[in-house]
Amino acid sequence: MKNKFLIYIFIYLFVSGTSQTINAETKILSSSEKTQIAYEIHGDNERALVFVHGWLCNRSFWKDQIKHFANDYTVVAIDLRGHGQSSSEIENLSINAFAQDVIAVTSSLGLSDVTLVGHSLGGLVVLETARLNVIDLQGVVVVDELEGEDLFYSYFYKIGAWLMLKFGYDGVIDSMVEELYKSPATHDLAKEISDAMKEAPPVIGINSLFGEGHYLDYINNHISEALGDISIPIAIFNAGDAPLKHNFDTVNQELLVTKGIPNTSHFLMMEQSTEFNELLESILEEFKLILR
Repeated sequence: MKNKFLIYIFIYLFVSGTSQTINAETKILSSSEKTQIAYEIHGDNERALVFVHGWLCNRSFWKDQIKHFANDYTVVAIDLRGHGQSSSEIENLSINAFAQDVIAVTSSLGLSDVTLVGHSLGGLVVLETARLNVIDLQGVVVVDELEGEDLFYSYFYKIGAWLMLKFGYDGVIDSMVEELYKSPATHDLAKEISDAMKEAPPVIGINSLFGEGHYLDYINNHISEALGDISIPIAIFNAGDAPLKHNFDTVNQELLVTKGIPNTSHFLMMEQSTEFNELLESILEEFKLILR
């Protein structure tokens, strides 16, 4: 989840083996620690896109992208552990553990020529997946998560965030989403988002943020290392203006692409899906040029 997204939350509270078919689209795979990971796969093409949702979200947040890209790509959308239809893991919710889920699904499908697309917390997950360098990747797209590398959450900030989530979980989520989407025209979208986010148990929301290697710690202690270690194309794709490249000084600038959609908010892939899909297509084309 991006800096601005957490700032909104802070304002209101602290101011994302063998397959077994569940239905026509959903499959279940055992990841690390025997965690059951739900995913869906569409299309049958050499190039693959793997979509990873954000904090308290699920794979349905990518429905407009699945529909758009399935004709030209093999498209996979994953429910991270503790989210959606995956196992309700409550202990190991680190960024690395989430990355192991992505690796497990992608490896089990034998995908190559893969681009990972992660929104919010999922953006950190795809970075960590790329840093581990276990699967064959063509690039990673981080959606509305990073403005730069200098964000740091203090101890007192984290304590305040924990208290607000612990004692006002549902209200915090409702207020956060309402702050993002104040216009009556976006009322239905705001309700869809907040209702989906509240489906995840509070313990998942809290434990995924706090702990060694979990979201806040990863931002504080690991993000620059991850960005510096990755040797494939990276796109930072934000709501609002495209971030400045010099804000990412540990990234090989020749591998870096930045994009933005003005006048949108955090869930831009849902709010402005057509423009989002067009810009994601352009990112994929730029990745191909970089890799030549």
